[in-house]
Amino acid sequence: MPLPDTIWHYTNAAGLHGIITNKQLHFGDARFMNDRTERTYADTMLREVQAILDHPALPDLQVTLDALRLPDRLYVCCLSTNTESISQWQRYGGDGAGYCIGFRTHDLLAVMEEDYVSITDMLYDPAAQREHLRDALNATLREFAQLREANKNYLHYLMLDVDLDSVILRLKHPAFHDEQEWRLYRRTPNDEEDTPLTCAPRGSYIKPYLALPTNHNQPLPIAAVIAGPRLDHDIAIPATQTFLATNQIMAPVTASNLTTIWR
Repeated sequence: MPLPDTIWHYTNAAGLHGIITNKQLHFGDARFMNDRTERTYADTMLREVQAILDHPALPDLQVTLDALRLPDRLYVCCLSTNTESISQWQRYGGDGAGYCIGFRTHDLLAVMEEDYVSITDMLYDPAAQREHLRDALNATLREFAQLREANKNYLHYLMLDVDLDSVILRLKHPAFHDEQEWRLYRRTPNDEEDTPLTCAPRGSYIKPYLALPTNHNQPLPIAAVIAGPRLDHDIAIPATQTFLATNQIMAPVTASNLTTIWR
């Protein structure tokens, strides 16, 4: 799917303030995602597709990947192409009293380039997910056979795992389809000493996160801000416009289209 011109991030007032003033986004440890099936759903789907393929080299491929896999952490920042998602306003946007920040996608990726941030859209349709996995597995098996025939060293095999896992990363439970998620992500080895890691409380847990970009001298490329449906827009909109302007951001602030139906 082509990159959208703008991608959106739901947050509360404190999140909006932090993103603008710190010129950074928080990439949270994927173990703390709201979706409890974040990885298990994709792993289950992968096993189903492997069983259907029933390729004779699959056991050897899995043994190789397991032996060479490096321990790492996945840090993600979730965005969306849906600016009027009731569920996202409720879960992430202050229960409708928060904000939805629009970023110019290509400019945001340019800002994140030095921090090795990647982007992907999420797949929610099970049929499309199976097809995506089948194509990825077939491609991985072909490359695996070529590497063995050419007697390549282990470094070449490492990329097989990275490429396959990048496919698995796109799979999400169909129940979340309304989020229309695009995900910024960064993989970080557990033993990487210069990782700019920070921790903060999240409920009963301590959640690690990365604040990116690490070089944050310029404002983030914000295209627009939407004020949530439960806010008093006569106050929220002009105050937010003033806040953006004091941080050298000239972007429009509008009211959510859900205002007339939100209780």
